[in-house]
Amino acid sequence: MIGHANYADRFGCAVVTVGDLNSDGHPEIAVSDPLFMGASDKGRCGRVWIFDPQTKRILMTFDGKEAGDLFGISMIAPGDLDGDDVPDLIIGTTCQGVDTIGRPETISTTVTNIGDGYVSVMSLGKNLLLYDVPTTRGGIANIWDAVYPFPSLAVLDDLNQDGVADFAVGSPYDGLDDRNHCGSVRIYSGVDGSAIKAAFGDAPHAHLGGRVIQAGDLSGDHNNDLLVSGGGLGCDDVFGINNPEFVWGLSSANLDRVVTIDPKDSDYSGGFGRTLCVLDDVNEDGVPDIAIGGSARGPTPIFRYSGSDGLLLGKWKEHAERIGLEVLSLGDVNGDGFSDLGLSCLGGLGSSAQTLLVIVSGASDEVLGQVSNPESQIPFPGISLSAYKKDSKGVVTELLIGTASYRSPPQWPGAVFLIDISERKVIRSFLREDLIAG
Repeated sequence: MIGHANYADRFGCAVVTVGDLNSDGHPEIAVSDPLFMGASDKGRCGRVWIFDPQTKRILMTFDGKEAGDLFGISMIAPGDLDGDDVPDLIIGTTCQGVDTIGRPETISTTVTNIGDGYVSVMSLGKNLLLYDVPTTRGGIANIWDAVYPFPSLAVLDDLNQDGVADFAVGSPYDGLDDRNHCGSVRIYSGVDGSAIKAAFGDAPHAHLGGRVIQAGDLSGDHNNDLLVSGGGLGCDDVFGINNPEFVWGLSSANLDRVVTIDPKDSDYSGGFGRTLCVLDDVNEDGVPDIAIGGSARGPTPIFRYSGSDGLLLGKWKEHAERIGLEVLSLGDVNGDGFSDLGLSCLGGLGSSAQTLLVIVSGASDEVLGQVSNPESQIPFPGISLSAYKKDSKGVVTELLIGTASYRSPPQWPGAVFLIDISERKVIRSFLREDLIAG
């Protein structure tokens, strides 16, 4: 199943399950191509498609405003924000120039091209924009490497008690006073996008906000808190500055730091904090533990840390080059009482180079299984993950994985695969050319 993608095809860069919009008993899917070519006056503005996976029919599309927006570089599904009983969607951008054949210009050669981005909050029930939230210095993604986006958006609890979930946005190139590029994490109201609170990096070039996820209750106040990464994220040489890499656990109530994790005790290869995932309380101290990965540019283990004090608990070994580009908690797949993990990868176990997903125990280094890519012509999988269906115990039974292509030749398109976890196999696949206009 070969598509006719151009060099800049990024279909599958971000994929999110958005809920059952057409009442057919199956969730719909949102998928993005941040380098989609829009109308002639918009250039490569980016596009997000919402489609029915049963019929492949497009239900709605949303485009970026201007060329270089990279609209859809990140997405999250926050639930119903506008009170129409239909789930909504939050879409991130980062304003960055693109070159003459549509590839993102690298920050190393075009630092001055970093612009202000925005987050668009879309009503899927009304098929319209609810509001935009401006962001500083395009901090919604890894703007130095659009191949591996950092979806720096997180859904939070209802912090301002207005009955609607709020959300966090990481902006690693934000600044405060004389702290240039210190980065920030800002929390916004899900109702109208008004600012609630903000935290900033504690030094120039700290780049706080490179990755943001909901962390469970780290602070003991019965609210879901935040995990936030910062530092060089594997790209310190961009500004010729050696930025220490770190992960902070922040209380969502006041954005106070409750735990600090650094890689000094781990044998990582750069990019510490590029991948974040919340674990169960593996060390049984009453606080969720944390999985942290590193660079997407070479073999790096996924490390386990204590969520209470940041101590290193162990690691999942380098089963493959570039394993763990994204990590998703699957629930208790093997029945040992701990949630297990799905690790996407650009490579495989042993000699296989077509592995889409490796399933590992959340409490040990055991590999529970892997899922191979049936489309050998689509060789670069593993950029985004989203749970598609869960059973009554909250265990993921079907999983979406996005595979945005990022190299020439042009016959390698991006794709989205639907995986059956129990069967360890791909059961559906979607290319942009497969989608049918509504």
